[in-house]
Amino acid sequence: MFTSRATLLTGRHHIRTGVYSWISDTYQNSHLLQREVTLAEVLKSHGYATAHFGKWHLGLPTRERNKPTPSQHGFDYWFATGNNAAPSHKNPVNFIRNGKPVGKTEGYACQIVIDEAISWLDQHRDPESPFFLNVWFHEPHDPIAAPDEIVSGYGELND
Repeated sequence: MFTSRATLLTGRHHIRTGVYSWISDTYQNSHLLQREVTLAEVLKSHGYATAHFGKWHLGLPTRERNKPTPSQHGFDYWFATGNNAAPSHKNPVNFIRNGKPVGKTEGYACQIVIDEAISWLDQHRDPESPFFLNVWFHEPHDPIAAPDEIVSGYGELND
């Protein structure tokens, strides 16, 4: 999946983008290379407002490693996690909004991401301008957590 994200944003094979394997911001230097031109950058250069919501997993900076953020890849606004929602998809604590940690959020990651995207559509963008809204959900990665009213429609959980 990590390689698909790089390929979708750049239109290039993931090996050329700097994304070779699973990315650990804490332990690895790998990330989506800043020299790569993303779809968000192209659209932004043509007057689009650009926003990313959800899982990023293309590298984020840490104290030890200076990696580009979504804003350096063409996104005007972003609400993301570096990898999975933690400690689970329920009440995650690791969302970042435009480079600033959000802290504990209440609810399920999928709903939090959508609520933030809708908020951006309603409150932060110019309704007269075109936009590119990129949403990458954390599900179905472990540890799984989802609202009972959604899960119950699929029968009993055995795994």
